[in-house]
Amino acid sequence: MVKRVFKKELLDLIGVELLKIGLKKKNRIDYYKELNEKILGTVGFGISTYGRKDLICLNPVIGILYKDIGHLMEKTIGFNSFKYFLPTISTPLGYLLPERYYKEWEFEEGKDNTSIITDMVNQISSKGFSFFEGKASLKELIQEVEKGDFILKVTQIYTLPLLYYCNGEKKKGIDFINKNMITEGVRYYNFLGKYKEL
Repeated sequence: MVKRVFKKELLDLIGVELLKIGLKKKNRIDYYKELNEKILGTVGFGISTYGRKDLICLNPVIGILYKDIGHLMEKTIGFNSFKYFLPTISTPLGYLLPERYYKEWEFEEGKDNTSIITDMVNQISSKGFSFFEGKASLKELIQEVEKGDFILKVTQIYTLPLLYYCNGEKKKGIDFINKNMITEGVRYYNFLGKYKEL
């Protein structure tokens, strides 16, 4: 297991740099930028060590969090995604880079990791913030969820109707739920009932 001191020091150093580019801290591995009163751009980190005590690999995950979805999820399926700060859509940063592949930034204890931190933060500031800008409205977010590129299908079937609801298109949400009812089963039928009560 990686040494706690190394992990804490590394995350603290990265946190300082993320604050400098205008992000706010939610917790040790989650940061955000207010895009408007309803939408946050998020940066979270997947952490791997691959069994080494002197290595930390970070996968920055860039997301968009629509605040109202958490409350509506709680009303319809009993799970508040906002409480756990789960973005509505997200992607590993590597897929936003020109190479478009899963990328981790590797940090080794005892080495000067400054240039790696700088590179990662610069990519977040450049590619991550561009991702935020293209999805900072409810309309743009709905279009992204409809395409399904940045959301798992299991999440999309609940999120999209709720986004329609937020956009004043409750009937469109009901039509979407009915269209997917056969493949999703009883739990989805319960979701339809709660959705109609909104």
